[in-house]
Amino acid sequence: MFVFSVGNGGASETVLEVIPLFNRSASELLPLLQPALDSSDSLVSDGRQLVVKTSPERLGRIKQLLQQLDKPQQNLLITVLQGVQVNAEQLNSRAIRTYQTQELEKDSTQVLRTLNGNTAYIKTGQAYPVQKVQISQDRYGYPNVSTHTEYQPVSTGFAVVPQLLGQDVLLDIAPWSDTRRSNGQIQTQGTQSRITVKLGEWVELGAVNLQSYVEGDKKLARVWRTSDDERHILLKVDLAN
Repeated sequence: MFVFSVGNGGASETVLEVIPLFNRSASELLPLLQPALDSSDSLVSDGRQLVVKTSPERLGRIKQLLQQLDKPQQNLLITVLQGVQVNAEQLNSRAIRTYQTQELEKDSTQVLRTLNGNTAYIKTGQAYPVQKVQISQDRYGYPNVSTHTEYQPVSTGFAVVPQLLGQDVLLDIAPWSDTRRSNGQIQTQGTQSRITVKLGEWVELGAVNLQSYVEGDKKLARVWRTSDDERHILLKVDLAN
């Protein structure tokens, strides 16, 4: 470790220190330490070392953060529920921690095991054949009709970059979910978020409210009916054994 100090020991004192790293690279830790710096500070990555120029007080805070961050990377288990009617508060309540409904049988649940700090991606789905018709004219003006088949993908998944911070996890996550309707159209819900979550707790990333309207005739009256269907995107992160 190399330490260099300038100033007269007052508020303007600045120290320059080279801090060795033992488990993670400097490029990984650099963005996590930037929020702890002042605009006049400097933090540079140098392979397995960090070169810091800052005040003695902030240097102490940076070293405390490094004690938490410069550890062997852990495996994380990331669970995402998409398109479900239950919310995060219900899932976190002891009454339904053993959440088992028909929603889980519809492939709305995806679980991904990944290394802390790494980009991870999961995608499941299938492709449906769609008939395409093309009409053109020949040189004499007569119509030519040709058909071909294209395959339309319908998938569910998410991309995520997790960063473990003690008992919290910083996540950059982008889940999406496609649904093929009876008329062949594709309905998509998705979101992109950067959030901090607590280990083992369900959090809500977003919700979609689907409204339907039905009109019908009965013998003596005309009937209208509306219904609301709110679907949630939920997330939980656990430490993997």
